[in-house]
Amino acid sequence: MDYGVQKNLNVTSKTADERPIAVNAIIIRTNENGEKEFLFGMRAKHKSGGGQLGLIGGTQAIGETMEQTLARELYEEIGITVNPSDLIWNNFFQCIAAPGVHFDHHGFVVTKFEGEPENKEPNTCDGLYWVKEQDLPQALNNFFVSKGNLVNYLNGDKYNLATNFDYNKK
Repeated sequence: MDYGVQKNLNVTSKTADERPIAVNAIIIRTNENGEKEFLFGMRAKHKSGGGQLGLIGGTQAIGETMEQTLARELYEEIGITVNPSDLIWNNFFQCIAAPGVHFDHHGFVVTKFEGEPENKEPNTCDGLYWVKEQDLPQALNNFFVSKGNLVNYLNGDKYNLATNFDYNKK
């Protein structure tokens, strides 16, 4: 898989041995025609992965569980409320984004939420888009963090070494 080149990563480890935990959400709804749709945000052009579709998520704060992190991020970024106990852990992959920048990414599936998603962070997201399930193959040319979790989800894998990404081994 070609994940492209990412620039301007803003989140880094505080120490060489610390690996931040990041979470993102595969948000799924059924539209009025009974079709499954997946929510993406268009990453702002000045951000890492700018101009690419990405899943909504963020990095864990000290003292939070992964579920609490994702619930907070979903509320802050798109204004929806989720009960952390309703989040379904789906998969995991690792990413070395740059020398010394290593993330453990956890993907969750969200099918129960309150509110209508809206872009609450226009400085980091250029818009929200619902993508029909049959259009996902085209949408997979997106931000590598999201792509890793989506590929694992679509393949039914809880952990797939092939989706790990290391910029040092391009």
